[in-house]
Amino acid sequence: MKHKFDEFAYLYLNDELTQEEKIEFENLIAEDENLNNEFELIKKFNFAVNSSKRVEVSDKLLSDARRDLRIKIGELQNESDTKTSFINSILGLFTNRYAPAYSAAFSLFAGLLIGYLVFSTNPNDVNNLPGFELDDALSQNYKINNIQFLEEETADNNLTVHFEAVKPVVVNGSISDPLIKRLLAAVIINSDNAGLKMRSINKLSEGENSSLINDPKIKEALITAVKTDPNPGVRKKALSSLSKLKYDNQIRDAVLFVISNDTNSGLRISAINFLSQLKLEGISLDQEVYDNLSNHIQNEESDYIRLRTTALLGE
Repeated sequence: MKHKFDEFAYLYLNDELTQEEKIEFENLIAEDENLNNEFELIKKFNFAVNSSKRVEVSDKLLSDARRDLRIKIGELQNESDTKTSFINSILGLFTNRYAPAYSAAFSLFAGLLIGYLVFSTNPNDVNNLPGFELDDALSQNYKINNIQFLEEETADNNLTVHFEAVKPVVVNGSISDPLIKRLLAAVIINSDNAGLKMRSINKLSEGENSSLINDPKIKEALITAVKTDPNPGVRKKALSSLSKLKYDNQIRDAVLFVISNDTNSGLRISAINFLSQLKLEGISLDQEVYDNLSNHIQNEESDYIRLRTTALLGE
């Protein structure tokens, strides 16, 4: 398993695996938390390496950029405009052909400029934002991102500014707590990490926690995963969890959807076995199931699935 991981990890990051190999690798790290953690470290290292490329500029270009920067700063210091216009003028420097050189020359001034603007800002300017206190947000570990000017500055110096205030949240509680359950359900539907989704399903459906999947929101998340998740391992795990719930029309429709639409033959076989197990347990299948199976068998490419479907229809 570790040998396969070492072979595939960097090929996966460089998009050099076939679709089948990608699925095999995703399932591999999804089933082993240690390998998943190691892969996260590899991704971070790979990102750092790819992000560390330097922009080469000539000495003349750098010298010209420094000269223009000093001239521009001297001009701005003699102006009586607002601090906002000062910032916009500085940012304007980076739109011309000296952009790479300015990035290097400006690094020395950036810290001083930001410190000046932050610590010399009149508190009343911030307090003019209704319902939001910037100092309070920063003290509570919010990160201010994606600052944009939505409208040009008006004659009275008013600006419309858009920004995002983001704060990481840590929640500690029992897996049976409503909030924890809803978060795990959200992971199943919204996360891009197949391993994380599979672990969330395991947390909710295995051992002493198996009764938790009776929650309507979790059931809905599992059905959504069965129908729409791009990873077959996640779809199979969600389908297996649905088999632990009381059979109803929602589950029936999800199973029939897999039989008719899933491109993975293994998943279609699992869905057929799902229905066969219901019959063994004495649960009757309605006419819609039989009609759907009868129609599907005409288009099924797998001989084995056609055989299993025929046997199910004849039982």
